[in-house]
Amino acid sequence: MAFGALIKNTAGNILVSSDVTCVHRIGRATFESTYLSGLTDFPGYAKDDTQITLSGRHLHRYSITAPSAPLFFIRPVNYDNFHGVLNQYQSGGKWYVDIIQSGLISQAPEVYAFSTPSNSFVTDESYGFTTRLANGN
Repeated sequence: MAFGALIKNTAGNILVSSDVTCVHRIGRATFESTYLSGLTDFPGYAKDDTQITLSGRHLHRYSITAPSAPLFFIRPVNYDNFHGVLNQYQSGGKWYVDIIQSGLISQAPEVYAFSTPSNSFVTDESYGFTTRLANGN
């Protein structure tokens, strides 16, 4: 490392490095709607098999304002249900993510968005610091 910062904890884990791209939480995505519910067959895909059924699945849509594509993290309400990102797209300055959820009861999970510091919003907080690379990132 010719320049930059490298901070490790006592276990030797890297906490901050100018050589590693890190992501930061930019916020909780806004729940827009459950736009499909109770599906027994997912349109355009194969039918349910007899071993693992996702019948009753639900599709939830979330949004967040971000300058570039964020990484979404799903925090389920019910960990017995399966969850996954089905689609992610940008429209009108917002990023949208569609989450598919199994189960007979619709339980929209919490969804958090993460992005690199250069894509995070500038805060008006009075405390903290920012570390940048030589190229300004």
